[in-house]
Amino acid sequence: MYYSKTTGCTYLPAIHGAAMPADAVPISAERYDTVIANPADGKVRSHDADGQPILIDPPVYDPAPEDIERALTVALNKYLDTVAGQRRYDSRFTCSLRAGFPGPFQEEGRVFAAWMDACNMAAYQLMAEVKADGRAVPTEAELIAAMPVIKWPASPIPAGAA
Repeated sequence: MYYSKTTGCTYLPAIHGAAMPADAVPISAERYDTVIANPADGKVRSHDADGQPILIDPPVYDPAPEDIERALTVALNKYLDTVAGQRRYDSRFTCSLRAGFPGPFQEEGRVFAAWMDACNMAAYQLMAEVKADGRAVPTEAELIAAMPVIKWPASPIPAGAA
């Protein structure tokens, strides 16, 4: 049996023959069993300097700041959409758009748009504190918990219609 560090795969000469990668090295049946077939829980496969497969602890994922910011922005936008959905709007855009149109839903739109702005400002404040190293990066749950609570006006939808 052979192993290629380039592909991370095993090869059998009788099956793969000349198609084996150039860096394929022989491995023992014992190594195959312990590293390839039955790896220890919590370990990932790598290779040593000789190209032999080995098990290591998974590398620590350290996302770039822009990746964290992007993920938290997605979480906040999902939350805004969810809150808009409390009043049967399909998104934050539809709900806040109502603020610009006179009619029975205008007040809901105004309240939501003002609340959404307050949420965005709170998120920007958190971002500024994190970037100044004065605060740990919040989890998605911590970000949402830091948002103000919306105070919806009375619903214009007649009772029993909702």
